[in-house]
Amino acid sequence: MFRLPGKLKLTRLKEKGKPFRRRRIKGRSWLNWPLKGQMLLPALLWMVVGVMMLAVIIEVGHMLVARRQLQNDADSLASWGAMQLDVTGVRDSEGRRVDVLSPGGASPAMQKISDQAREMGYGEGEWEWRWGACHFQIRLQKKIPTWFGKALGIKEFTVAAVANGRLNNTDQPNSC
Repeated sequence: MFRLPGKLKLTRLKEKGKPFRRRRIKGRSWLNWPLKGQMLLPALLWMVVGVMMLAVIIEVGHMLVARRQLQNDADSLASWGAMQLDVTGVRDSEGRRVDVLSPGGASPAMQKISDQAREMGYGEGEWEWRWGACHFQIRLQKKIPTWFGKALGIKEFTVAAVANGRLNNTDQPNSC
């Protein structure tokens, strides 16, 4: 066996009258490595944290997809609703868009918009609309159930989208 010159600080057999093996750290092996099974608890905890992070990523992704779908529905319903207000207003007022600007004149178009929203799967409490001389605005909101959030007490998310549709004002083209 080859040894470097000089006195070693720790000898293998004894140091200050006690065997060297007794002076090692308790709970560690001779080479200062973790004992068998010592990494089991931290590994399990990291696996649980990893699964929870994956669950959060899935929930947020599901919410973003639902919001994008809701925005697409709001955009199509806003442009379709603006078209219905234009067509109904022009037809009912014999070429003049006067009646559509009053609530009574918009009721036939409102019924068509309500039917279209119902066909798209939105109930009465899930959408509302506003309109003015130049625009039609619709706001959709939907409750999205969660999968992993139920473990934390979050049963559902509420996702909302707002879209505007421009009315084609033929009476006063420069007013909008």
